[in-house]
Amino acid sequence: MQLAKLTASDGKSADKLGESIGISGNVIVVGTLIANAAYVFVKPPTGWKDMTQTAKLTASDGMVDDLFGVRVAISGDVIVVGAPGANQNQGAAYVFVKPPTGWKDMTESAKLIASDGAPGDDFGFVAVSGSTVVVSAFNATVNGNVFQGAAYVFTKPGGSWANPDRPVLTETAKLTASDGEVNDEFGTAVAIAGDTVAVGAEFASPGRGGETYVFVKPPSGWVTATETAKLQASDQGGHLGFSIATNGNTVAVGAPIAHDNGGVYVYVKPEGGWSDMTETAQLLVTKRGWDFGNAVAINGTGKVIVVAAPEGNGRQIHAGDAFVFLRPSGGWKTTTVYKYRIFADDGFGGDEFAQSVSLNGTTLAVGAANATIGNNGGQGAAYVFAAQ
Repeated sequence: MQLAKLTASDGKSADKLGESIGISGNVIVVGTLIANAAYVFVKPPTGWKDMTQTAKLTASDGMVDDLFGVRVAISGDVIVVGAPGANQNQGAAYVFVKPPTGWKDMTESAKLIASDGAPGDDFGFVAVSGSTVVVSAFNATVNGNVFQGAAYVFTKPGGSWANPDRPVLTETAKLTASDGEVNDEFGTAVAIAGDTVAVGAEFASPGRGGETYVFVKPPSGWVTATETAKLQASDQGGHLGFSIATNGNTVAVGAPIAHDNGGVYVYVKPEGGWSDMTETAQLLVTKRGWDFGNAVAINGTGKVIVVAAPEGNGRQIHAGDAFVFLRPSGGWKTTTVYKYRIFADDGFGGDEFAQSVSLNGTTLAVGAANATIGNNGGQGAAYVFAAQ
């Protein structure tokens, strides 16, 4: 059931609100591609409704072409916004902590950078869980391998991200692939849940079909390391790792050109812990060209996976859809078919509905990055849905 449509009060043509999205509790954060801003929406006491933002987040040192907002993440009272275009595409990420009086227009509490960052790294694809932030730099050079990519773990210093004496923080640990090569683009997507980090490398593997790497926090805390396990496709994949979601025990990985139609590969943690493996199941549709797997979300129990298809034909041709899969009683299987197909009730072709998706319990937030608002083509919007 569609509950609300979210828009920016100051939106402009081509802002692409909905390029990224995150939900935690009663708060949704929506990123933009062009506007160099992220927008926070807080659920009203009477429930979600069509509304403009509660707060607008910007960088204190933001510049044109920073791509601030191309990726956002939220966990509790902490929002992280990536800006991979900052400083000649070296990139940065910004942490925002909710003020005691609630979300308001503000600049960052802390700025995150890589200690070994260089122009062109594209550091800024973000994930957050509790007091840990992960930021990937998919074009970073590692051991002389250009575009191999890396991910960086940041842990909250002391009691707070906000520290006037240390407004810029470098990483606690650096994560890389043990078999990384030139052009792997390790870090095209990143996800974290508790002590588990998953990082996609959409051009890795001998067939260049993509791989995903899982890292588990050691008992003594995060340290610079290579992967705990490598997740591969049993077939050729197809940009496997372009999108990722995890609840810690299940990893869902998007491969938007697999089988020509796109697919999502589901990996369930073995009883003995994460180890190198191929998928437990694949989630598929039959139509070509829908970009199925462009984005993916999973709920905390791992029983619900939402797959984005921003070129799907639900409301109108190429308006975009999101597909909801429910885990069967016997576990995830390749024969699992979607239970619900979701689209905007006012969607039009080219809206890019489901460019981004995020799931919290039974509430789903979906970005439609190219939606027209008023006369503003490509201003973008976000939608809120809930199970009935």
